[in-house]
Amino acid sequence: MSGILTLPNTEELPRVFIPYMAFDFPEFLLEVLPKQSLSAIELNQMMAKVNKEFKVSKLIDIKNAHDRLVHHDKFLASAAAVLTLLTIFLASVGVYGILTYSIQLRRSELGIRMAIGATPATIYIEIIRESFITVLAGLAAAGVILAGLWLWLENTSFVDELSVWGALFPVLLIIILTALASLFSVWQIISKPAIHSLQNAQ
Repeated sequence: MSGILTLPNTEELPRVFIPYMAFDFPEFLLEVLPKQSLSAIELNQMMAKVNKEFKVSKLIDIKNAHDRLVHHDKFLASAAAVLTLLTIFLASVGVYGILTYSIQLRRSELGIRMAIGATPATIYIEIIRESFITVLAGLAAAGVILAGLWLWLENTSFVDELSVWGALFPVLLIIILTALASLFSVWQIISKPAIHSLQNAQ
């Protein structure tokens, strides 16, 4: 039995059938001779000789395509670099402030030690030694955390390559910043005779 079934008391709704259109246009990679430029119009003229149904709607050279591809990554890398430098600057200022305050509390002690024969280099080395005790404790704690994180990543599908320079650079940066902060914080004392420290301590 064949026929059309019509339900009673129902209104036929208007319908429009649109053929499927793919909006993902094919992409072609064209290689040209060195120093040769090719416009979309010239390319369409060349392709019309082969098949008039093909039209080039957008023509992008390889440099612009590469720039578009890595633009997002460059932005994220630049933002990360700026945030990293800002973090390092704020951390340096904080370390310098703490060391300066600590040195000011010991101004009389350091002045007496210089008065009885301690050289500026001896005072600076002593401050460096005391500062590096805290730094080494922090690096040890960070090493334990990084070792645990590395072991966890080894059991996941995450793949990352760590170079020796990438591992040593943060440690060297921390050491250099600590040495500079220690020098600047004690410079006002060791750069002048001991009498100045003793007078200002009173």
